[in-house]
Amino acid sequence: MSFLKNKIAKSAERKEANLPKLDPQASLLKDSNYTPPLSPLKIEEAESPFQVNSSSRKTPCENIIKNYGRAMANFALSSIAAPYLQTILPNSGSTPTAFQRFIKRKKKSVNCIKKLRDLLPTEANREAPNYAEKKAFQALCIVFLKFFSVNWLFNSKIDNKPTHLAYRFKIMRRVKDPNRFTYLKDFKFEK
Repeated sequence: MSFLKNKIAKSAERKEANLPKLDPQASLLKDSNYTPPLSPLKIEEAESPFQVNSSSRKTPCENIIKNYGRAMANFALSSIAAPYLQTILPNSGSTPTAFQRFIKRKKKSVNCIKKLRDLLPTEANREAPNYAEKKAFQALCIVFLKFFSVNWLFNSKIDNKPTHLAYRFKIMRRVKDPNRFTYLKDFKFEK
């Protein structure tokens, strides 16, 4: 209890120190010729209506695709994905070495929607030579998003975990249908 009382007393002292003290020459204020000295205005305290706060421009979902894309690529190369790959690769028609080579080549470049969509099978790239690897990667992404993404998210250094968690199923829907994977944010139309 004495700790709280000391804290209250210190805050009261700070408030008193910040209050303007009565000047013995207060009678000078009554003179019309006297103006009190002005303190210089600090730049940090002055706020202009034209200044744009850089933190307000940053959206909470700025790096979601980048974070999820890299996590899915790392998961595809990890030993945790090996049991899933044993069943997925024969169904897609790929081999483990071809799949690993494909993911290792593309792993560093997954930093936007376009690059992630390039790793997924679409109708346009059905005739591509690495279509089987893309099908296997799509199946592994779905496994990761369903079963491993929450664990990855809460054991990572990501700041906005609730936002990443909220976008998990949106990303899963877009991974399942990459032809419609063009945006992630919800657009709100105002009248």
